[in-house]
Amino acid sequence: MIKVKRLEALVREELTKIYPQLQINCRNVCGDGYDKWGHDLLHMCIEIFLEKSLKDQIYTIHIGKIEHFITNIMNRQLKLGLTTRFFHQYRKFTYKSREYYTDHFMYKEEDSFKKPFEDEVTDLMQCINSEINKLDPFQKMLIKEKVDLGYTYRDIANKYNIPYSALQGELKRVLKKIKQTCKHLR
Repeated sequence: MIKVKRLEALVREELTKIYPQLQINCRNVCGDGYDKWGHDLLHMCIEIFLEKSLKDQIYTIHIGKIEHFITNIMNRQLKLGLTTRFFHQYRKFTYKSREYYTDHFMYKEEDSFKKPFEDEVTDLMQCINSEINKLDPFQKMLIKEKVDLGYTYRDIANKYNIPYSALQGELKRVLKKIKQTCKHLR
């Protein structure tokens, strides 16, 4: 029992000696991610080393490879990705998540670039627009409410107190007239 405690003390003493170098190695292994998870990675790798049998720990110290062994564990835990203990305990939560910014700019439809040729008016559109401008106010209102804004006949009938059938017949007549006038430009 006393020999086991003495061997455990020897292992801890060796870890204390090489700890500053392990921090440097961990910084090199992690790169830019060191500030995010470097300390967690280092301590997990030391824990993995300490989970080995005492006989294996002493053997690793005896052959002088303790620093290399722990650095190798760090490298494997970080680089092997989705299957490692380090990934599951520390990185899995942030792997597919985004940071939340409270004051970011919200892009709207009008902020984006226009589509190519969007601002160009075709001859057909010019003809349709000129025909709509020639209509009387009732017909213009009907085109605007039904075609442009997409209201139903029932909504328009309730809004203006006009019979449903009159709206439907008038719109069909107006659209047919515009279609006949601009037919040559299709």
